[in-house]
Amino acid sequence: MGKHAAEVGYEEKAVVTRLAAMPGGTAIAWGLDDGRVRACDVAQQAVIEVKAEPGAAISALAMTPDGRRIAWGDEEGQAGVFEIV
Repeated sequence: MGKHAAEVGYEEKAVVTRLAAMPGGTAIAWGLDDGRVRACDVAQQAVIEVKAEPGAAISALAMTPDGRRIAWGDEEGQAGVFEIV
């Protein structure tokens, strides 16, 4: 609120299917229809590859309140947790 919009990680060939954000913070994560997951601190605009391998569309995505862990699940039942260090 009261700030300019930021655009990070734009791609023409993939669609965001899930989005998670750090409550009260600047970190976000997004899952794509091609199975990849990415994260970013919007203040720094540095994109991190959370899950780089393509696969089934991401159907579940969550971020811990401190923004250090991201959990994801896809439409084929695969899941994972990524810790940002």
